[in-house]
Amino acid sequence: RMEGGNGGGGDGESGAAMENKYKSMYESQTNPFTQFSQMERQRKYAELSVAEKITLNTTRMFLSTKGSRTFVFFYMVTLHLLMFFTTFHWAHETCDRAVAT
Repeated sequence: RMEGGNGGGGDGESGAAMENKYKSMYESQTNPFTQFSQMERQRKYAELSVAEKITLNTTRMFLSTKGSRTFVFFYMVTLHLLMFFTTFHWAHETCDRAVAT
């Protein structure tokens, strides 16, 4: 590991950060618990039906970025408000008709 100087291309902190990055990557590759977890995840995914795979992948797609999560949140809020106001309007219109007759 080169720290500083022209050959290192950076300071000591970036070299230590790079070393820690590759150390954690190496440890995750050799960790039997990580390997077992990945194998179990693949096994469970293979057992899913086509509809469940589509649902899982769609959910992952929509929840993967902050922008898409924000869009889904406001879309759901809008749908709930629409349903609330539609139900509210329908209930009062029905009530007004009942009082008028």
